[in-house]
Amino acid sequence: MLAKLLRDTVEFPQEWRLAVPAGAPQAELDAVQAQLREIRSEPIAVLEHRVGAPFTGVPWLLFVDAQGCLRAAAEVGDPSLHSRVQKWARMFRAR
Repeated sequence: MLAKLLRDTVEFPQEWRLAVPAGAPQAELDAVQAQLREIRSEPIAVLEHRVGAPFTGVPWLLFVDAQGCLRAAAEVGDPSLHSRVQKWARMFRAR
């Protein structure tokens, strides 16, 4: 489901960021970036965070609006991920 969100730049034109825990091993980051390049040709900027739980271990997808408000959050494997993010992405899409 995440691949569909990343590939569809018409439906989801928002800018994407990859947020990783501070101090994440570079080899892991490089591997994730390589996988993302297979899905979406545009580079995805990387941000480091120090949030901790629940954003450790399992990857999460967050939709944060332009004002910095978290609108949707789901684990990448969550079946409702697409509908949660799609709802907010459509609401905040430039017209």
